[in-house]
Order: sequence, then C-alpha cells, then structure tokens
Amino acid sequence: MKKLMIILIFTMLVFPKICFADSVVDSFFESGAANVFSDAANKSENIEKVYEDFDFAQIAKKIVNSENVFNPKQIVTKGVKLFFGEVTESARLLVILIALAIVGGIISNLQSSFNSKSTAETAFFAFYTMYIGILAVSFHTCLESARQTVEQQSAFLQAATPTYISMLIATGRAASATAVKPILLYFISLISIVVKDFLIPASFMIFIMSVINNLSGKIHITKFVNLCRLVVTRSLTVMMTIFVTLLTLAGMGAQSVDNLSTRAAKYAAQNFVPVVGNVLSSTIDTVFASAAVVKNALGIAGIVVISIICIYPLLKFAALILIYKLAASVIEPIADKRISNAVNEAANGISMLFSFLVCVTVVFSLSVAVLVEFGAGVG
Repeated sequence: MKKLMIILIFTMLVFPKICFADSVVDSFFESGAANVFSDAANKSENIEKVYEDFDFAQIAKKIVNSENVFNPKQIVTKGVKLFFGEVTESARLLVILIALAIVGGIISNLQSSFNSKSTAETAFFAFYTMYIGILAVSFHTCLESARQTVEQQSAFLQAATPTYISMLIATGRAASATAVKPILLYFISLISIVVKDFLIPASFMIFIMSVINNLSGKIHITKFVNLCRLVVTRSLTVMMTIFVTLLTLAGMGAQSVDNLSTRAAKYAAQNFVPVVGNVLSSTIDTVFASAAVVKNALGIAGIVVISIICIYPLLKFAALILIYKLAASVIEPIADKRISNAVNEAANGISMLFSFLVCVTVVFSLSVAVLVEFGAGVG
C-alpha cells in the first residue's frame, strides 16, 4: 500500500511537469481570462482602422507558440496605404490654403491702391483671421484625435494592469507586484491626465500665441512662445523619466526578495518533503516558467495593442505635417510672409502633438516591458 501511494504521488507530480506549459496556456485562454484584454482593445476605434478583426487572444496564442504574428511586408504596405490615403484626403485642404493665400497676396499687393495704409491693413487682418480660423479648425481636430488616443491607451493599460500583476505573482514575483502596482496605476493615470488636460491644450495655446506674434510687427512674444514650448516638451520628458526610473528601481529592489523567497520555497520542498522533494522542487520551477510564458505573451500582445492604437493618428498627423509644410513652401514666394508663417506654425503644433503621442506610447510600452522583465527569471 505504501509503495502504491508513492507511485501515485510520483505520477501526479511528474505528469504535470511534462505537459504543464501547454495545459497552463490552454486553460488560461479557455477560461476567458484574456477577455479583459480583448474587451479593452475592442473599445478603441483606431484599432479597427489599422487591423480589421483584431483578436487579442489569438495574437497571444501565436506568440506563445512562436508563430509569425505579423507579416512585415503587409505592415509596410498597410502603413503606406493609410499614409497616402490621408495625404490624398488632405489634398483638398492644400488646394484651399494655396488658393486663399493667392487671394491674400492680391490683397497685400493692392495696398498701393488705397489712399490709407490702415484700410489695407484692416482688409488683410480680416482675411488673416479667416485664414487662421481654417487652420485652427484643422488643428483642433488633431488635438481631439490625440486626446482620444491617449485616453484609449490609458484605458487599455489600466484594464490590463491587474491581470499583469496577477501573472507577475504567478511567476513567483509577489514582492515585485506589491512594489510596482501602486506606482504603475498612479503614473498611468497621472500621465494620461497631464497629457490630455494640460499638455495637449497647451500646444493649442502655443499655436494661437504664435499666430498672434506673427500678426503684428510691433508687438513680439517670440521668446515667451519659445519658453512655453520648451516647458511643455521638457515637462513631459521629465515626468516620463521619473516614472520609468521609479518603476525600475521599485522592481529591482523587490526582485532580490522574490529570488530569496523562491529559493527558500524550493529548498524547503527539496529537503523537507520526503521521497518526492526533488520532483516537487522541479515542479515549482515548471509552474513559474509556465506562468512566465503566458505573462510574456500577454505583455508582447499588450505592447502591440498600445502601438496599434496610436498608428492611425500618427499617420494622419504625419500627412497633415507634410501638407502644411508643402503649403508653406508654396505660399511663401506668392503671398505675405505672415500667411506662410502661420501655416508653418500649424505644422509645428501638429508636430508637437505627434511627439506627445510617440512619448506616451513609448512610456506605456516600457511599462509593460518592465513588468515582463520582472518575471523573466525565477530564482
């Protein structure tokens, strides 16, 4: 009887060790645990524009099985198609800007026909106001797109973080999970709020101040505009640097505790469990390694989602920057320099929004990557 019990215990421990990785992966996805990621990703409209019929669970499974998730040729083809689609869609705006600039040039050249210079300036100011209105509407559309993109990225990461933390604990990194979770959740919310409610609106105000500075030849606020632009860009850089630094330091400090705890558990199983202690110790390694496989797949798939969310607005912004720069270069020799400068300032403002999205995407992706790295190895 005693020999039979030993054989049964040995079988129960060895069998999971042989096929545990596959069973963990299958049971995880069959349980619907990945639906949290899928539901959060499906709320983003930008994903549908880039990747039709997006399936988070399917991508994660392919990563686990080391299958090819994306075809580089298809990615480049899709990106080029979207970019030139946006350029074509914005071509009408280019024609309007150039045509109106020609009208503005005619108004400027008619100054000599007026007996009073102030009359000519009043006519130009009226035209300039209308022209800036067109640029402001286009810029505000980009502003709202950037704000929604940051909000979608933040919502996805906030929804996915509890699962990432749970998988971190499942890999034997309980101390790291405890140290990282508050920092991660707090800074995700903080970065999202600061970018959406402060930095993005600030970029619009900088655009307006640049236009005002460009309008008058007597009053100049160039230095103040440059200072505001510097403060906005540097504040985002500083905040993200602090976030990544705190996240990394917190994980590194807790990682030593996790390694010690894991080794202690394996040592206890190996030395204090009779007969099957060595097998149980090896099984602990297999449990942690299998959970790490799932966690890493979820991490890579999460980075893919965060990146896809921002691809469409980035391509749209790039197309508009190209259109505005092209319009400014065409307008400069045929119209008042204030008009070409205004168009160029609009391009600079959209470039700032472009950099905001890139920075937020990078820091959110780094957050997931750091979580994955914390569970990369076990004691």
